[in-house]
Order: sequence, then structure tokens, then C-alpha cells
Amino acid sequence: MPNIYGNLHARQEWSLFAPVMVGERLTTRAVIVDRYVRRDREYVVNEVIVANAAGQIVSRSRTHQSFLLPEQTKRGFVVDKSREKDSSRSFKIGERGGGPIDAPMRQINEDMCMAFSGPARNYHNDKQKAVELGFPEIVVQGMLSVCLVAELMTKRFGLGFLYGGKMDLRLVNVVWGNDVTGPKGLIVERHPEGKRTRAEVEVWCDKADGAKTIVGSASALEL
Repeated sequence: MPNIYGNLHARQEWSLFAPVMVGERLTTRAVIVDRYVRRDREYVVNEVIVANAAGQIVSRSRTHQSFLLPEQTKRGFVVDKSREKDSSRSFKIGERGGGPIDAPMRQINEDMCMAFSGPARNYHNDKQKAVELGFPEIVVQGMLSVCLVAELMTKRFGLGFLYGGKMDLRLVNVVWGNDVTGPKGLIVERHPEGKRTRAEVEVWCDKADGAKTIVGSASALEL
């Protein structure tokens, strides 16, 4: 979109079909598959298909990126740190019975942000660039938190996630530079899929103070 002031990663859908090995050559194809308006933002949905050298599709993803409508652009911060404390931003997840999956919390620092979102300076790794786009602090790239969830699932299910994993994640609060965050999961259901069993997992990411940054679902085959 021509105006990127205040834009945010809103949702990530991902399906995995095969692992990618170090040194493999990959081909990507992307297409805009949807656009919709919700409240004060327009959402653009970009679908990406990744194939290996043999032509096998190894993953399919859809990224929902949100942009402020032109009439909503204003001075001051688009999102400030107090928003996540609002009672309206309470998300009921992880309250069902099931098998917990835990991972350690991590301190996000500027070196991590540069490694993940560099080398060019942008609002994911430079505070001044973030302020220019309407944010009070570095906006940690949403895909970093998505990868933390994927790491959680990979450690728990191994090849069952790499050969058949799925995620549908909503990014509900911003992870700021120097926040402490980490993923959690709860296996809530199992059902047959072919000769195997698929485990359905509620997943989310917390900050150190309990604020949710990602809520959603993931699943994997149990081998």
C-alpha cells in the first residue's frame, strides 16, 4: 500500500508439507488473494507458495497485513504501550484441559532485531524509524513471534510438524524492542488423519507481565 504509516502484521496462516534442508534451492511465488476492511484498517492478504528444486511444494502461507485507512492517519502514536493493558484486550486461551507445552521466555534485544530484520534500518530494528511510522519503540517483526511458536511445535512434534504442521495465528499486541516474551501451547484434541493422528494445539505468546501477543491454533501429525 502507498501509505505504510502505522502498518502492522495482523495474522499468519501457514501449512508445512516437507522440511527444507540447508543448501536447498527454493522458488517462491506470491499473489494477493484478498483485501478487506475491518474497523479503521484495510487488510491485504498475500499468499506465498514455496517449492524445492524438485517442484515439490514445501509450504504455503498467507500473511494478513493491516494498513490504516487514509482518513485514520493522524499525528501521535498509532499504537502505544498502554493499549495492551486495556480490559477489552483480554483473550481467553489456554484455559481448557489438555497437555501443556512450554518453552523458556526470551529477552528481545536490538541485536536480535537487527539479525532478524536487517541489515537495512527499519521500524523493526531502529527506534527512530519506528517513531517515523507512528510507534513509540521498535516494533519487533511479527514473524519472529510466529517462529517462536513454530520452534515450540517442532521441538514437541519433530518431523510430524515439518511434514504436516499447520498454524493460524492472530497477532493481537505488539512485541516492543527489549520486551520479554515466549510461546506456550496446550494439546486440546487428537483425531485420526489417514494412518496417523493429528494433535490440535492452542498456542499463544505471552509477555513477562502476562499480556498476550499471539493467540491461535496449531497442529501436527504424531508419528
